Amino acid sequence: MDNQSNDVDGTVLMIRLEIQDGAGPVPVLAEPQICLSPLCPCTEMRLQIRPASLDDSGLPQNFILFLDLERQSLSEVTSREEPAARDLAERLESQITPQLWALARNYFMETKEAQLATADLATLKPCFPPELAWDPSRLISYGGIVPCSRPLLFNLEGQTWQAMDDYCVNPPCTCNEAHLTFRTWPEGAPWGPSVHGDTLGTGPVACLSLPGPGWTSVKAPAAGFPTLDHLMTALEGAWPSLRQVLATRRGIIRRLAAVPLARPGFRFEPHTPTHSTKVGRNEPCPCGSGKKFKRCCG
Repeated sequence: MDNQSNDVDGTVLMIRLEIQDGAGPVPVLAEPQICLSPLCPCTEMRLQIRPASLDDSGLPQNFILFLDLERQSLSEVTSREEPAARDLAERLESQITPQLWALARNYFMETKEAQLATADLATLKPCFPPELAWDPSRLISYGGIVPCSRPLLFNLEGQTWQAMDDYCVNPPCTCNEAHLTFRTWPEGAPWGPSVHGDTLGTGPVACLSLPGPGWTSVKAPAAGFPTLDHLMTALEGAWPSLRQVLATRRGIIRRLAAVPLARPGFRFEPHTPTHSTKVGRNEPCPCGSGKKFKRCCG
């Protein structure tokens, strides 16, 4: 299998695949399509498949693969030539390597980031917990509101770690900080909105001043954890523009919160932020849908 990509601005990607038939390798092009909602928690990518050349006979001229990026599997095939399309889909799926899955996930996240950067944030409908109405000190997880955002992953001492970033969205508050909760990231853990959940356990917490340069300890590491200094050094090494990334996220989540928090019933007073207790993935969703958080806004 041969694959090529053009992924300069996060909006263009074309994958070239080759399948084997009786006459030898036949090239096909796979063009991804992603839903247009930047806050949608789905992790599905549609691949529009077509022959690389009009001379390639015996192939469906146009069909779609639905890929589940979280489970790394084929979820559906649609085509007017269903039997031929399904046969071709299975042959293509068997050739999608871990590297190509990673390329697709990276493209997916870059596209979501580009969608959010150009969206009118006032028209979006994020799912903020109603507890903000009576607890303005509650910190809000960026990944909990933007479920397909890029996780802040880094390596330390041969172990993958994640830093989950939380922010104060209280309009009167002038703090300019990000609270970072560190936890280990087990090999093989699923990719997708679940990376922002709380099911893998949490660790120490640091409060990072976005104007720089320092940070303070909010929750000390437990026995067996690296020191916060080591964790912060490794994180900043993996993310050289960390403060810029976090400042951008802070601005987005505060603008997303501005509309729902302006509704009657939300009353805020200036308050010193404290670390939040996140909604568990198996708890009722705070939006009031009656579903579990992981099946709704999580």
